[in-house]
Amino acid sequence: PAFPDAPFSLRLAAGEHVQLVESHSLAGSTIAASAPIGVFVGHECAGLPDENADCDHVERMLLPSALLAGERVALGPSRVGEPVQWKLVGAVDDTRLEYSDGFDGPSTLAAGEAVEFAADSPFVVRSQDDAHPFRLLSVMHNCSSLGQVTCPGDAEQLELGGTALYVEDATFFVDPTYARTQLLVVRVADPELADVRLPCAVDELVGEWSPVGKDGRFEVARADFDIPGGRYDACEGGLHRMTSDAPFGAWVWSWDSRNSIAYSVALGTSPYHDAGPGEQ
Repeated sequence: PAFPDAPFSLRLAAGEHVQLVESHSLAGSTIAASAPIGVFVGHECAGLPDENADCDHVERMLLPSALLAGERVALGPSRVGEPVQWKLVGAVDDTRLEYSDGFDGPSTLAAGEAVEFAADSPFVVRSQDDAHPFRLLSVMHNCSSLGQVTCPGDAEQLELGGTALYVEDATFFVDPTYARTQLLVVRVADPELADVRLPCAVDELVGEWSPVGKDGRFEVARADFDIPGGRYDACEGGLHRMTSDAPFGAWVWSWDSRNSIAYSVALGTSPYHDAGPGEQ
């Protein structure tokens, strides 16, 4: 048995798994193991922004602590009538945060502390150093909160990897059964901005970039697939590949009436720092 605010341990053999069911949020909890493990989290009927909203199931594999970072670019899906919702989770006490362009977000995080807020535009958030990493999740609320007849999208959340994990080559799949798909891309000036190639787009390039922050290190783009007359009207469901001569990060959000899905498509998995063999 486990008790609130008290540690407990389990013993697993190779290939075994355990499922923990909890009626309260476990956000901010730490899991450490003596050997590598995978941790999957979910909710059978998550009501966002609150439990009185319509709900949807959510499933996600957690990034291990070794992949957490102290710098992230926040770029979320653009859904009419709603600012992008964000959740920050601290991994180390006394984590101090600063934001691009004077954005007014939470200034400090303690280990295990979770804070939610909304933002109308993309931003960069950094801690004081790489020894103070944190998690950043983009959150989509249930469509009933928008008050729209078509009720686009549903409860979903996605963790955005740190900028040190961006890659130069990514292959991904888009589910053709959703009415709307948005590809979100962040590119890094390393040492200068480089094109991000996407064969289905006009000129085979991701376009319509916008800078984030005043230092010129990052630019962001939202690619709306399969919109007639748009830059990406030839981009349909199925297999796609993006490449560049400089690092980029990318995520896919797809949604339909009372339904949504989100996943990372350009994120490296090499350990960013030493956090132990099985810490989550």
